[in-house]
Amino acid sequence: MEGSTDKLVIAQLCDPQIGFRDYPGELAAFRRAVELINAGNFDAAVICGDLVHVNDEKSYDDIRRALDRLTVPVYCAPGNHDIGGPDPVAAIERYRDKIGKDYFAFDLKEYRFIVLNTQLYQQAPALPAETMDCWLRRELDEAVAAARKAKLNNV
Repeated sequence: MEGSTDKLVIAQLCDPQIGFRDYPGELAAFRRAVELINAGNFDAAVICGDLVHVNDEKSYDDIRRALDRLTVPVYCAPGNHDIGGPDPVAAIERYRDKIGKDYFAFDLKEYRFIVLNTQLYQQAPALPAETMDCWLRRELDEAVAAARKAKLNNV
């Protein structure tokens, strides 16, 4: 918001991809990142895709235990390794079960963030994007309406 003095500090991680080359080493590095985030002064952590290299139970269980150690809210967007593979429908269900929603919105301070599952576009028609598209339109319409209302109230 205009005139706000509150800082918003977000730790952003991309492609931890546990299991890409060195599973134990990559998991240890991710755990170290969690420690550093916890030691910092962050409002939240955002992870942009590819939490794991192979979206199996072990990988998700290991990354989930590491994520659960975070002392700030964490928001994860899925990547192609998280929900890809020969059966993307099963992979997305596993992601939702182990990690959480694959598209969503969240608020931090006076800001609204929207996270999309772009794999719904990449893997169509196996994973239809129409539901997410309708949801996104509603989110954007609500944001525009809220901004207009705030502008009217501040005039």
